[in-house]
Amino acid sequence: MSLRYVRDALDPMYEQFRHMDHCNEDYELYCQTVPMKWEYKRKRPYKKDVRTEHRRVYLHFYYNIEKAAEDEKKLDRKLLQWRKELENNQRQPAHETKYNTNTTLKSP
Repeated sequence: MSLRYVRDALDPMYEQFRHMDHCNEDYELYCQTVPMKWEYKRKRPYKKDVRTEHRRVYLHFYYNIEKAAEDEKKLDRKLLQWRKELENNQRQPAHETKYNTNTTLKSP
């Protein structure tokens, strides 16, 4: 399965995912399960063909607000560091690909 599969399943429910109906009190996160069909291909060497079937799969989505906030702060710190490197003309070779990414930061 690809990330596209996951995105297609997440998009319709994204706006309502952080609703109290999906809140798990024990784990302090939001969770939701989405049933979907998966196209399964099986090679049959004895018949020398490929059989395609649809299988039922379940995608489980989890969202932890605290982890998301931590991740966002971590990304912000990196972006600020890279901006300072560029503004002070102290480019780091290891960060060259990051400098070329089109990301806009607002000035404080």
